[in-house]
Amino acid sequence: GTFGSHSTSNSSHSLHIGEEPYNNALDLTGHISNLRILNGVKLYTSDFKPPMRELEVTPETTLLCCQSKTDAALEKTGKTITVNGNAVASELTPGILTPVPKAGAGSAITGSVEFSGGTTSNPGDYLSIPNTTDLRLGSSDFTVEAYVNFTNGGVSNGVIVALWDNTDNRRSWNFYFDRSNGLYFAGSTNGSSGNNNVNASIDIEDGEWYHVAACRSGSTIKLFVNGVERASNTSVGTYYENTVDPINIGAQNNDDPTNYWKGFISNLRIVKGTAL
Repeated sequence: GTFGSHSTSNSSHSLHIGEEPYNNALDLTGHISNLRILNGVKLYTSDFKPPMRELEVTPETTLLCCQSKTDAALEKTGKTITVNGNAVASELTPGILTPVPKAGAGSAITGSVEFSGGTTSNPGDYLSIPNTTDLRLGSSDFTVEAYVNFTNGGVSNGVIVALWDNTDNRRSWNFYFDRSNGLYFAGSTNGSSGNNNVNASIDIEDGEWYHVAACRSGSTIKLFVNGVERASNTSVGTYYENTVDPINIGAQNNDDPTNYWKGFISNLRIVKGTAL
């Protein structure tokens, strides 16, 4: 489209972040991170991968804020920010990486793995872990969680991590996204069908980071997305003990190519014995 211009400049009012000064109905409820304004340069001129690190002051940066988990008024170009109402700094982040290690800690850069997806002629890529007792979840309490970024476009499914083969007597558990129906943790008590599932009907946006977690306590399993409970199943049985197949990250075993993960997976963690 064509962008117009204002005939006059506003030199009497301050810049507001998260609020339209004259319409309270437009006030933001949510989080803003790494807000940056550049005046005089078009930094992005075509499709691009969103930055995976904290934004920095570059030439012609006129504002850089919303980066601190302790100071909501922190601004990197020297401007003064006044905090109004209940706006507070938060530890919630979009998963981007800090440029330097934090004081007293190891490297703050933990990274992720990028998966290319798959087609019939090119089955794609995934990570494989040998089958071990501590990854057969059975009837144990557990937590399976990760930061994920799904870029599969129109492809229907994307497997995060699974002990699951698409043949009878080889299905156990499977954590995946379904583009039409949202986030699933599928479990099988008979090895042949997903009969102990829990499904959170959420929208999946390409290129967005999500923290997803499946937590089982007793016979109840819950799904969380960005820390918010979105679904539960209170009658979960014992998952089939598959002792044959590896645990795969980014695919099932013996998988349909359309189920390969395309995008990023970061900080995948499995805890057996505790619903965190």
